[in-house]
Amino acid sequence: MTRTVLVTGGGTGIGRAVAERFAAAGDTVVVTGRRREPLERTAKELGDRVSALVCDSTDADSLTAALPELPARIDVLVNNAGGNTDLDTVG
Repeated sequence: MTRTVLVTGGGTGIGRAVAERFAAAGDTVVVTGRRREPLERTAKELGDRVSALVCDSTDADSLTAALPELPARIDVLVNNAGGNTDLDTVG
C-alpha cells in the first residue's frame, strides 16, 4: 500500500534523509520547509513521488496558506522542522 508522507523540515539534513527512505519504499512524499531552493532540489533528486511545499511551520498564517496545497489524506507525519524561538521553555 502506498502511503502519503508529510515531512516538515524535509529539504535538508535528517528530514531529507527521512524523505529519501520513504520515497525509496515507494511512498508519496511531501517535503515542507521555509527555503524553496533546498526543497525543490530534494524533490527533483528524489523523483516523481516527492513534491515540495514552502511553508513555515512556526507561522500560523503560513500554515493556513499551505493547507489547500496539501494532499487530502496524510498517512504519516514526520514533524522534523527545527527552529529557534524566544519562547520560555519548561523546566
